[in-house]
Amino acid sequence: MRVSFTQHKSKREILDFLCEYIGSGSVHEYQHNNMAEYVIHDQKCITEFLRDIEPFIFVKRRHLQLAQELIILKKKEHYTKESLVKMLELRKKMASLNNYSKKFLSLTP
Repeated sequence: MRVSFTQHKSKREILDFLCEYIGSGSVHEYQHNNMAEYVIHDQKCITEFLRDIEPFIFVKRRHLQLAQELIILKKKEHYTKESLVKMLELRKKMASLNNYSKKFLSLTP
């Protein structure tokens, strides 16, 4: 699992600050869309970070809850068929929450 944040590359300093403050992850720029992305891969850091920001999350609260469930499942030493299926279901639920309506916005009635 990974956690990522994006900003226009003109505001990259915000992502650099987060990276330095959290002490994990990396920031990359993408020329094709003028965006910068901060990505955290360290699972322990992600667990702590999600716990710390939970009281302040409103819009993506369901994403956060599903991610926390997924982390609990991934901490188990041995995966069962059922746990792998559950992980896949959680991942699909998270993906279904993403809103890409701008891509599908119709300008005609």
